[in-house]
Amino acid sequence: EVTGLTNGTTYYFDVRAVYTEGESTTPNEVSATPVEGSGPTSTPAKTGVLIHLNNKGFIGATEKNTRLDRKRVTTIVLYDLKIQGRLQAEDNNSVITMTDTRHSDVVHVQLNGQTVEAMATRGDMIKIVRDDSTYKIAASQIELEQILAQMSPKTEPEDIKVTISVAASPEEIQNQYQQICGPIEFGISCTDGERTVNLSKMSGYVDYTIKLPEGIEPNNVSTAVLLGSDGTLSPVPTQIVEQEGRYFAKIKSMSNGTFALIYNPMEFKDVETHWSKDEVNDLGSKLILSGMGDGTFEPDRRSTRAEFVATLVNALALVNQDEAQDPFKDVTSDKWYYHAVSIASEQELISGYGDGFFLPDNQITKEEVITILTRTMNILNMNTELSDEEYVALLANFNNENELHLSRAEAAVMIQRLLMGMN
Repeated sequence: EVTGLTNGTTYYFDVRAVYTEGESTTPNEVSATPVEGSGPTSTPAKTGVLIHLNNKGFIGATEKNTRLDRKRVTTIVLYDLKIQGRLQAEDNNSVITMTDTRHSDVVHVQLNGQTVEAMATRGDMIKIVRDDSTYKIAASQIELEQILAQMSPKTEPEDIKVTISVAASPEEIQNQYQQICGPIEFGISCTDGERTVNLSKMSGYVDYTIKLPEGIEPNNVSTAVLLGSDGTLSPVPTQIVEQEGRYFAKIKSMSNGTFALIYNPMEFKDVETHWSKDEVNDLGSKLILSGMGDGTFEPDRRSTRAEFVATLVNALALVNQDEAQDPFKDVTSDKWYYHAVSIASEQELISGYGDGFFLPDNQITKEEVITILTRTMNILNMNTELSDEEYVALLANFNNENELHLSRAEAAVMIQRLLMGMN
């Protein structure tokens, strides 16, 4: 134990291993900064940080470690020119990985816009690994043209500092759901030194991973949720996978932000003996279905067009890229399904009847469902080429293939199967 040190001052020590035969001849230098209170402190930047390009390790960054508000913060700054040079020797669709080895509360990875632009052209990915969470994003998702449009006219890509962050969040879920893990905050900011742009909505899905705590089994996690600034929780597509003896939640979302894992067992009273019981209750536990408000679901009632679209948009966590528009004459902003229909229209999942009307209260037909799901599979990059035989087989998957319209139970099952196919 060393005493008498000054807070905020970095001290360096020679550490030698001591054996029964004597001391080691070569010391290792370590540094330490004593901290009291919440003020920021830092240690000198460490050069020669190991990163990986397609699993090939090389020295490609510097690292700086600080403390702010009692949090350990690691900032990894890439050698941009070296990264760009290394990429030229690799195939397109490469993955560059930065791993935090210090169990930091907050990890920032910084690179300039020129590197992002080069990676985007090649279809490359950026992956950040922080202790219990992973952030993997296509460089093309950081849309430089749109960012430059919000900067000074003189700003060039190489003038933009892009910071990709993964951080443990102090937020807590304040509702009836059991919080299993998190929250973890994922974010991207871009600055030219004068203006800063935070990327909250992405043009496609981004992959996030959160490690389940020791002792938590897959059936103890219902879904991951995105925490809204107003306290609302939005479900996001979630799959629990096992890797090297540990369980992880793989999350897909079109929004950056703060995510947590929850447990929310749900059983609707009127599906206890229904053929769709498992699928309906599963979607209920994931906050995708909310039922009728009295603990029932009404599985055999025919689904309306608005109900089906709203459930689909909620299940896939789709978002408006721009401000919500009025896509149809009969879908106004005072309707409960307005935002879902607006999003589905923007994503080109629905087109209405060609006369400016959507007819939200009409019962949806099975052929309409197949058309919408086919378009949905296109944006999910899933195979959508159906032969005539496959089309007939798909119709036969419905519980009552002779019925023209879709029941609420059938709609739930189709959407649940789509989620499984996503994974």
